[in-house]
Amino acid sequence: MRDCNETFRLQPNNVLAWETRSCAHFHLGQPDQAIADAEKVLSLNPKNWMAFQIRGRARVAKNEMKAAMADLTQAIELNPRDNVSLRERGIAYFYQRNYKPAADDLTAAIDIHQAAFSSPDAESHYYRGRIQTISKNYDAAIIDLTVAIRAVPGFAKAYYQRSIAYTAKGDRVKAKSDYARAIKLDPNVAKE
Repeated sequence: MRDCNETFRLQPNNVLAWETRSCAHFHLGQPDQAIADAEKVLSLNPKNWMAFQIRGRARVAKNEMKAAMADLTQAIELNPRDNVSLRERGIAYFYQRNYKPAADDLTAAIDIHQAAFSSPDAESHYYRGRIQTISKNYDAAIIDLTVAIRAVPGFAKAYYQRSIAYTAKGDRVKAKSDYARAIKLDPNVAKE
């Protein structure tokens, strides 16, 4: 943050510094400051997809879903390969119980991520796995949740959700094992 502030003293309209500080605020759990800095970026460069992404993610954190969806959609329109905005919009759709577009966005995010990185996008697989469970596609849910767990071995919520899919399939042994692992990793996991 100090470096960004020094840059602003020397170059008050440095877009990259405003964008960097916006990201930092977001990752520090300061959504209001992230939004303010993203808006400064957009005042300097109205086509900055990253500023729309950051502002959208910050608005999701504030549960301002309508505004978040608009920002994330704008980020995707400006950069169709922005897997993060696709994932975040998919998650926003998920929490609005709009599962078809959620699954579409999450699948697109997974495909883009897989083309660019060697490790899977655990969060996208996790949410798509939840949608598969809701849709009673338990085998597909187990596959997605297993990918999420392999990518992040301590992913308590993924173990918990996979235990639900195993229970629905009637595999009590695997369900019990996953549930025990989830509770060991996070005793509050079942409260979500």
